[in-house]
Amino acid sequence: KKKKDQNKIIIPVGSTGSAAKEIFDEIQLQIDRYQYLKPYLTRLADTLEIDELITLICEIIDSVQLI
Repeated sequence: KKKKDQNKIIIPVGSTGSAAKEIFDEIQLQIDRYQYLKPYLTRLADTLEIDELITLICEIIDSVQLI
């Protein structure tokens, strides 16, 4: 919650479970507030391979920097 209040980007990796999964679920319900994540939600939910996750997170960061 603290990061949301500070206008930081949030990248929840739902596939890792635990708290990240809870944050991921919350973001899905409020996706209009997190448009930068919309194209990546399925991959964030399903990707388990660490190299793929790193690549995905880098893609998201790059896309946010372009905005």
